[in-house]
Amino acid sequence: MPAAPTTPEAVVAFWFPEGDAPEAQEHQRLWNWRLRGGAYHEVVAQHAALTARAVGGELDDWAHHALGRLALIVVLDAWARAVWSGTPRAWAGGPAAQALCLQGLVNGHFDTLPRVWHQAAFLSPLVHVECAEPARHLAHLDTAIAIADRLVQRAPAALQPWYVGSAAQARRHRAVIAQFGRFPHRNALLGRSNTPQELAFMASGDLPRAHGPAGPENGPTSHEEASMIAVLRAESPADIEAVRGLMRAFNRWVLAAIGASDNPSIFAEFEAELAGLPGRYGPPSGALVLARLRGEPAGCVAFYAHDNATVEIKRMFVLPQARGHGVGGRMLELLLSQARAAGYRRALLSSHHSMHAAHAIYRHAGFSDVPASADFPGALAGIDVCMSLVLNAGART
Repeated sequence: MPAAPTTPEAVVAFWFPEGDAPEAQEHQRLWNWRLRGGAYHEVVAQHAALTARAVGGELDDWAHHALGRLALIVVLDAWARAVWSGTPRAWAGGPAAQALCLQGLVNGHFDTLPRVWHQAAFLSPLVHVECAEPARHLAHLDTAIAIADRLVQRAPAALQPWYVGSAAQARRHRAVIAQFGRFPHRNALLGRSNTPQELAFMASGDLPRAHGPAGPENGPTSHEEASMIAVLRAESPADIEAVRGLMRAFNRWVLAAIGASDNPSIFAEFEAELAGLPGRYGPPSGALVLARLRGEPAGCVAFYAHDNATVEIKRMFVLPQARGHGVGGRMLELLLSQARAAGYRRALLSSHHSMHAAHAIYRHAGFSDVPASADFPGALAGIDVCMSLVLNAGART
């Protein structure tokens, strides 16, 4: 059995063994190890004494430098929940971890951390440490979400889908705090009474911890199954050609499913668009996303600049044989993270009224139905469903 860590450097080395350039599959495996309990038995067996010292304030001097602050956050936050799992003391280190995180965002320690995965863990207390005032917790969550969106862009391309899922997970936590002001699944352990609404929520099973960055909306929960899906920006000639093939498949599917006469605008200048890809979906004002399932092209989605502050989502399509794996949700999360990182304030889309599965994905991502208007020049009233989503309040104007 390896020796228990006694220094900040040893804590970070134990908790983040992936090195400088991990493969995507190994990186996800290690996050699952950290987040889904795989590491907990090692923490309890080897690091309980160190955790108790940290919670007792004996290791506060670690916070004098960035790596030490990260190590102390890990111990106070993740390790305390492991060591005292199933007891109210599991959250004993939370307030101190949250304070360390907030201070580190101000004093520059966060920015000097060398790896994106270090920074992601650094933000954790902002997400799940409850506050006496829910408004304060919501403000911390908004900070964490904004930074998590930026981390997607900092992450190596092969790892970006995981960080898209991480940002989405923070949004799920925010939705719970916005609704209840606390996490209902902690009520029994902390001696709190449940409201009828909280009981109904817990009975639904739709708790944030049931999802995780590779949860149901983003694909299957097991590491082996989730690793079958790859979502990335389509930039190479091979990826662009794969998207071109998917868009042609979309064209054929729409013709078979709803017919060209229902909405001729779907097909307007379609071949010209395909020939010129990425065209308006290219950088810096657009984005084109490709999904592969088991290595084969499975779906695509894109946006272009509708105006300086707004993007329009286009060409969302998943091959029929690839549906049911969460491909559409994964693609949309990456696409919206790209739009947020670019500073856009709003996203628009219109979709045929019969495309119910796509509508469900859009609404789960936060889109709301809006009336047809001049913002949707190609939409037909009574035939197309129009939707809008606020991306960044106060960003581009």
